[in-house]
Amino acid sequence: MEKVLQVEVIARKLEIKNGANKGKSFIGFKAITVGGKLIDCSFTQAVTNQPKEEGRYILSVAADKMNIDKNSLFPKLWIQEVKSFVSKPPQSKVDDTIVSMFKESLPF
Repeated sequence: MEKVLQVEVIARKLEIKNGANKGKSFIGFKAITVGGKLIDCSFTQAVTNQPKEEGRYILSVAADKMNIDKNSLFPKLWIQEVKSFVSKPPQSKVDDTIVSMFKESLPF
């Protein structure tokens, strides 16, 4: 039985600033590790069902269908096959110190 992992990724639309492809845009990905660190994430050409818009996603990926490239300055996660993905709803974090500074209900 294959082991399927849940990989959380952030997708952002980026634009090429210079060179022959100046002005063209693409979607860049960062994977979030268990410790909360970001790692570069790329998909092989065989993957056709990766997210196509900006946002946060949870990808279901078989453990044997991804690997880490450590040959460059920063490691990169390569994904060879995506079983499925779902969009992760945005979260807003409320600081308790701010809540304690103000009244919750208005006096009028």
